Amino acid sequence: MNFLWVALGGALGSVLRYALGLRFPIMQGQWPWATFGINTLGCLLIGILWAYCERSATLSPVVRPLLMVGVLGGFTTFSAFGLESLLIWRHGQPAMALGYMIASMLGGLLLAAAGAAFVERWL
Repeated sequence: MNFLWVALGGALGSVLRYALGLRFPIMQGQWPWATFGINTLGCLLIGILWAYCERSATLSPVVRPLLMVGVLGGFTTFSAFGLESLLIWRHGQPAMALGYMIASMLGGLLLAAAGAAFVERWL
């Protein structure tokens, strides 16, 4: 049954990512704000969910596969991040490509930690 929850969550997360990509289209040679925002928001949310799941014995066993694997797995866009980094580099902007890669990875790590810390302190 968990496979069904992961599939449903993945579909929802993918549709949300697609909608945000349409709302904030990527322009060649510019910072890919939609993917950056999606990936960093996904990291914040997974930190919150992970910490909350660790503390709550009352959560349904469906929550992790549905939200963490499904929704956030479909929502975040690491493959798009890799391609955009390559395209920025090939567009002759290696400094922006490196900055985007570093900011995305450090931002994701910091936001996942912030989400977990928030739950651990306030919930």
